[in-house]
Amino acid sequence: MMLPSKENKLYLGYKINNKTRLTPNHYLIGFRKFGMKFRAILPGFQHCGKYFTIKCPYLKASRNYSCTFSLSNTILPHLKNLFESFKLNKAYSTPYADIYNFHKDEIELNIKCLRFVSKFMCEMTFDSPTNYFGISGLYGPGISLTGQDSGTAVGIALGTGSLLFLDWASYLIRKIISIKSNGKYLMFGNEDFTIYDFPNVRLQLFVSYKTKEEVVGLEIFEMLQELCNMYNLDWFSMKLRISAEGTERWTQEFYRRNINVENTCKIYITTPPLQEFEVKQYLINIGISKQLIIIL
Repeated sequence: MMLPSKENKLYLGYKINNKTRLTPNHYLIGFRKFGMKFRAILPGFQHCGKYFTIKCPYLKASRNYSCTFSLSNTILPHLKNLFESFKLNKAYSTPYADIYNFHKDEIELNIKCLRFVSKFMCEMTFDSPTNYFGISGLYGPGISLTGQDSGTAVGIALGTGSLLFLDWASYLIRKIISIKSNGKYLMFGNEDFTIYDFPNVRLQLFVSYKTKEEVVGLEIFEMLQELCNMYNLDWFSMKLRISAEGTERWTQEFYRRNINVENTCKIYITTPPLQEFEVKQYLINIGISKQLIIIL
């Protein structure tokens, strides 16, 4: 099945099955039967950095959203169980024999508004009297990596922008555990860790939130960091900033000290529009080529 695109749109008219607010700007949304249209993007993390559009016919409004599968109620508990069982060398039974069959009738997607992050905008989108929405996608550049890329892929995420990297982190967790257990611990029975693999690329994240209460998905990044520390792997590193605690501001000098310009192969910026230009200018000023910067 091909990935949805402008020429291959998802069908319109799906109904929201349930909605749970995780933070003021972040929701767990269930779409009845919607998951069947996203089977093609489940392996690996090639959908990271792409987005789909939800249109509300009643309000004549539309918003762009990204998706992450790692926080869904069907994935996160199994990921935690995989991690803990591996650490403690406990018996583990693969929950999904096939990477495509972990959902049947529906799938829960974590939705994050890419460009409109105010509470009002999110409420306006999801509180239509009809609860029916048109959905199309996927659009956007994605992570744009190939097996020939090498160096450090840097992600700069303010607020829930970090969600775009959760599936990447989840994939690396599953890969490390599979390698170190000689295939004994597998979350998906037939997952191929070579199809979407970039063996010479490491992920470096800079994640900033206003308060700890707004942090979403941190436990996944922490699991990956713990595994990398256990096995002395340089596949991943992360700097977390909680601005309400008065931690160091991320200025141009901060990026100069913390980013190896010569070894950088891609830089992803996922921030509110007001910060987007500022961060990009900082990076250009310290010597990052414009061609390496991707706005997600």
